[in-house]
Amino acid sequence: NSFMLQQWKFIADIIYYYGEDNNITALFRNKLPDIPDGFNYDFVNADALVNLLSVTEGKIITPGGMSYRLLALDPNSQNLSLPVLLKIRSLVENGAIIAGPKPIQSPSLSDDQTVFQSVVNELWPPEKGEKSFGKGKVFTGQTIAGVMTVLQIAPDFDYTKPDAGTNLLFVHRKLAKADIYWVNNRNNREEKLEATFRIEGKIPEIWQPVTGKTGEASYVIEKGVTRVALNLEPNDAVNADTGVKYFSGTATYTKTINVPGNWLKKGEHLWLDLGIVRNLADVAVNGKSLGIIWKKPFRIEVTDVLKPGENQLEIKVTNLWVNRLIGDQQPDVAKKYTYTTQSFYRADSPLLPSGLLGPVQIVSLSEN
Repeated sequence: NSFMLQQWKFIADIIYYYGEDNNITALFRNKLPDIPDGFNYDFVNADALVNLLSVTEGKIITPGGMSYRLLALDPNSQNLSLPVLLKIRSLVENGAIIAGPKPIQSPSLSDDQTVFQSVVNELWPPEKGEKSFGKGKVFTGQTIAGVMTVLQIAPDFDYTKPDAGTNLLFVHRKLAKADIYWVNNRNNREEKLEATFRIEGKIPEIWQPVTGKTGEASYVIEKGVTRVALNLEPNDAVNADTGVKYFSGTATYTKTINVPGNWLKKGEHLWLDLGIVRNLADVAVNGKSLGIIWKKPFRIEVTDVLKPGENQLEIKVTNLWVNRLIGDQQPDVAKKYTYTTQSFYRADSPLLPSGLLGPVQIVSLSEN
């Protein structure tokens, strides 16, 4: 679950330096760095690069215990200050692998440009290719994906694609003796596929984030990876009601339902199925809270809280704040409700589905 993900150390292969003369949000608000699928990354600024990074056994490390295989330089970093360039030289000399365009000049008038050019020529090849220096190496003129292929670094996570549109996201976190991968299906359909994790020597389990229950996995371990069969639920999507299309917050749905006595016979299990919810539902029956459900199937057992006759059902649905942000960008908006340092959404940005989209029904699962 999310608590576990917060406690364990994030695993990333790439640390990405974005330069000194531009705001990170302005640089990547429209397009994220060109990081190949199956690899995660962290951003690093000039101060952290100079003061926190070091190299151990060919890996770039931080005092907090993070470890990276590659330092990637954004094209925005071609105007590189001399202190950053000298730190990069030290990292490469001690075994780091660097990939990025050849620096052009230092933006600081106080930096010695002759020294700057000398260090650049020491590290970077004259043209596209790679150059060894000390224990490390510098690549230029190649994609990050190409560099990882040359280095024979397999993706941390990979998967088969039953369909061309199959799209999964992942997060990898690690504790001393365990690894956890959070895998997210981004499509509006069930996906049955085989996932590959760059880990071996450990028995995989399938963890259900809602219930916390674990189950056995069908797997094969070979050639440094573990392959696991996964059956992932869909991430559904439908059209918004234009009357409330910019609403963001919590909407409460109430209904009185009549439960026949024979519904509650021994051995009967009754579930409240909400159909489709965007995005969280807090369910209460007869004033008793049953907790929050947040993923499909949006279903919760109500056997022990229902009674014969009338029952009061209350469902509080909370959606994301994206629609309100888009609403605040409309040219005729009378009052803005949200304030952000950067405008990530335009007036014509697509709205996200919101609310209790249903169908809502009581379903029965009888004991055999």
